[in-house]
Amino acid sequence: MPLLEGPLRLENGWQTAFFQGENGEVLELLKRADSVSMWNVTTG
Repeated sequence: MPLLEGPLRLENGWQTAFFQGENGEVLELLKRADSVSMWNVTTG
């Protein structure tokens, strides 16, 4: 899965990265500042 942008650190300490999905969708992965392995996936 190709990386489009990131990882970026947000003002609240979270990290985000954008990937290109198999069908052209953009996937955003968010990681909390206090988390090592918890990821939330959203599509848009």
